[in-house]
Amino acid sequence: MLNVILLILSLVIVYFSFQLSVGNGMNRLIIGIVLILSIFTYPLTFTLIIEIKQEMDSVGFLILSHLILLLSGIIEVVLGFFTKNRLNKSIK
Repeated sequence: MLNVILLILSLVIVYFSFQLSVGNGMNRLIIGIVLILSIFTYPLTFTLIIEIKQEMDSVGFLILSHLILLLSGIIEVVLGFFTKNRLNKSIK
């Protein structure tokens, strides 16, 4: 159950990071850098997971969830370089 929660949490974080930064290059860069730096929370979450559930499956899912966050952070930074600063809205 904890494994599923880890994966769902990482996917929800990725979803909201993409939704909140639509059309703004600077926001994408900042959110991407924060997602890349979130990989440094691995030792803390590793210790927490080992204390809760002492199986190697949990560690594998923890690595997978951190890898999802890292890859989405890299994608956000790349998109931030190629996104214009403001989204053009058509006026009726």
